[in-house]
Amino acid sequence: MLLNFLKNSKLYIFSLILISIFIFDKEALSQTTVNIVFGNNNTLYEDPTGSSSNGAGQYLFTGKTVVNQIRRGLVRFELAEFIPQCAIVTNVSLKMHMSRTISSSTPVQLRKVLKSWGSSNSDPSGEEGFGTSADTGDATWIHTYYTSEYWDRPGGDYSDSISAVKDVDAIGFYTWDATPRMISDVQEWVSYPNSNFGWLLLANESTYPTAKRFDSFNHDSVSYKPTLTVTYVNNSLSLYMQCFLEGFWNGTTMIQDTIKVTLRNPNSPYSIVDEAKRYVSDYGDENFCFYSAVSGTYYLDVNHRNTIETWSRNPVNISDSTGYYYFTDSATKAFGNNQILKLGSYCFYSGDVNQDGIIDGIDFLLVDNSAANFETGYVDPDVNGDEIVDGSDMSITSNNAENFVTSVTP
Repeated sequence: MLLNFLKNSKLYIFSLILISIFIFDKEALSQTTVNIVFGNNNTLYEDPTGSSSNGAGQYLFTGKTVVNQIRRGLVRFELAEFIPQCAIVTNVSLKMHMSRTISSSTPVQLRKVLKSWGSSNSDPSGEEGFGTSADTGDATWIHTYYTSEYWDRPGGDYSDSISAVKDVDAIGFYTWDATPRMISDVQEWVSYPNSNFGWLLLANESTYPTAKRFDSFNHDSVSYKPTLTVTYVNNSLSLYMQCFLEGFWNGTTMIQDTIKVTLRNPNSPYSIVDEAKRYVSDYGDENFCFYSAVSGTYYLDVNHRNTIETWSRNPVNISDSTGYYYFTDSATKAFGNNQILKLGSYCFYSGDVNQDGIIDGIDFLLVDNSAANFETGYVDPDVNGDEIVDGSDMSITSNNAENFVTSVTP
């Protein structure tokens, strides 16, 4: 589900909106530029058996060889260590050194990779053009992780959209300058680190030879390593929060879904100051980014599509750009102790399907009707998140309705 969410063009549009909001006045904001030379890379060598790789070599390749075999480079940068998760990316460029060629000028595209992949200890000798035997955990032509995990299609899973393109000719340095989609890719990877699968280097494969060799992160010379230059602004508050949803929590992990956190003034009438939505992890945690609020103390008002609205017990201090709050370790973390203990952790009550602040017969009827119609998929009456509306959803909703579960607020 996460991958489908991230692939959705709405995220690309959202990234552009965020960027445009900040770019119009970027001179007034403190900008930071970082040059990142850390990451991992590999080469996909055309081979139907998926036996060749280059996870630890000094080079990566793209294009077609003199014997008409395809090479595709993979490159992924470590962003989380250098860029705050709530930062807004305003500019990006990629510089790489091309060190060997058998062809004239050819366009080399950047395509966003859609699946996680590995680079292990495979290290070819010599010029590395044919790779070496893949090591466990390497990406190959058919594997994301040799030998047990696979691409959906041989040659890698990558976006149909071109993030950037650069004509590469003679030996030397080449820079892919910022495009809106390139900036959007990096923004997505910063905001959602688990989606950072990097770019695939795709050269002209309609003729041959077109192969180009680039220096990798493993190259002996630091100046020849791939370099991603990112400019960003970080004028936000960050809240790291964890909560569990009763129906979605199984005692070990939680089905991932979108949660909205609203920051409210600590004094009556508790007016809304800012809000943020995030797709939380399978352990119910995530960083929520607020771009309008300033450092201060706020009630947390948490909402989910079929869970009862739940507030923090007290206003939470979010200062120095960061705050932390865990609902899961005590019922008292919620206003009015409004949580249920399930399998060792405290959870928000599930079953408020119509989001009116009370779990009652109306919610039960909505679930019952959906179950009778064998409704499936991402629908609100699916209270336990398994994408099937059935008796288990009815049971959760019925129990909470019988216990008169309502939202408890200041």
